[in-house]
Amino acid sequence: MKTQRRAFLFHAACSIAAALISLQAVAQAYPNKPITLVLVFAPGGTVDIVGRTLANQLTQQLGQTVIVDNKAGAGGTIGATAVARAKPDGYTMLMLVSSHATGETLYKNRPYDLQKNFAPVSLIGTSPYWLLVNPEVTKAATMKDLVAMMRAKPGMTYASGGSGGITHLASEMMRLQGKLDVTHVPFKGNAPALTELMAGRVDMIFDQPASSESFVRSGKLKPLAVTSKTRMATHPDIPTMAESGFPGFEAISWFGIAFPAGTPPEIVERMNKEVVKAMAEPELRKKLEAAGITPASSTAAAFGDHVKNEIGRWRAVITDAKVTTE
Repeated sequence: MKTQRRAFLFHAACSIAAALISLQAVAQAYPNKPITLVLVFAPGGTVDIVGRTLANQLTQQLGQTVIVDNKAGAGGTIGATAVARAKPDGYTMLMLVSSHATGETLYKNRPYDLQKNFAPVSLIGTSPYWLLVNPEVTKAATMKDLVAMMRAKPGMTYASGGSGGITHLASEMMRLQGKLDVTHVPFKGNAPALTELMAGRVDMIFDQPASSESFVRSGKLKPLAVTSKTRMATHPDIPTMAESGFPGFEAISWFGIAFPAGTPPEIVERMNKEVVKAMAEPELRKKLEAAGITPASSTAAAFGDHVKNEIGRWRAVITDAKVTTE
């Protein structure tokens, strides 16, 4: 009996050792072919800029091409679904973004669970929003001036790039916290919304600096406050929402990398190291900062915690504001 038990334990130990050696071999050989990075929005936007900048840097570091594949639609659900169903071998990655966290509450029938179907790799960047008005139409010099106008004139309008997006939810946070009477006017993307704001047909919008900087420089739009905890390094004169009468207010866009769940931990660790290295490169940082992105990196576990916290935070806003995507 003892002999059989010893034999069983010996074979079990050999199997475990063989498996570990096999995993180490996989990690050492990785990558030996091109890697696909799925971006969930169309080319040309902020997500595309971040994704292509990182893909180019990783291509140099890994010695294998990182191919960008734009799979846009349904608030990021289409691209995320494709990656969730991909083979977990380290050759398909997803850029997780803020809308994936909001989508956990907004899209009841999505075919994946953000925390169960993905293996987080690293955070790669954040970007605040700023609240913009048309200075020719809305004569508000500060955020406090605008709040006074909203109280004096119930029913002022805020535009968004679509129902359920961060530009919508940030406005709802403002409405709820300030107990304001404002009306939502959704558009198919922030570009047409900005056009309507400049035409004076809507009163305000939260937008990312990357897409509206030129309008601010030309004087067509005026930023009154930023949504990050601290002021932007590039625009230190613009106060935060928290400084402008909305304590604790924060609404940022963020970007990170994830694999399908089940990807070998050795590959996740290897990619994490490569992403951390990439995000420390001065030229990459300069490109992202020029686009209004603050480069970042993290451990895989820390990024997973970040995603979990963001799901909970936006779920509270969506529930309290009764937001739907219809």
